[in-house]
Amino acid sequence: MYLGRWERTLKNQPLYIFLCRSYNICMVIRMKSKNLRHQVVTEKRRWNLFFYSLITVILLCIAMTMVFGDMGFIKYVHLQKSRRVLEKEIADMKRDNKAIKSQVEALKKDPYYIEKKAREEYGLAKKGEYIFQFSDNGR
Repeated sequence: MYLGRWERTLKNQPLYIFLCRSYNICMVIRMKSKNLRHQVVTEKRRWNLFFYSLITVILLCIAMTMVFGDMGFIKYVHLQKSRRVLEKEIADMKRDNKAIKSQVEALKKDPYYIEKKAREEYGLAKKGEYIFQFSDNGR
């Protein structure tokens, strides 16, 4: 376990004294200032590399989740496409409903429309009228 550090200069070079409790020995390490600077720069580069790598991995995970996740972009595009299809179906059904309502109103109020439908769909005729039906046998 590290207890402390004292710095002394010997011939303009720092002298570091470390006290270690576990072995009850004193370690004296002499480092040149160049090596210390190099070590600090190297540690800073390692830290920056680790930090930026971590940030990159986190951003990639977020991007993957946003694109391929349950509520991601691909799912959003699929839902938009199905929404457009459903809106088109709703518009078609509204148009069909409107046509059917107009037919119902015409059947309730217009006797000529009732006669037309009876003649076309059921083949009915008035007294004294004859109905001729022609079939096309491929001639």
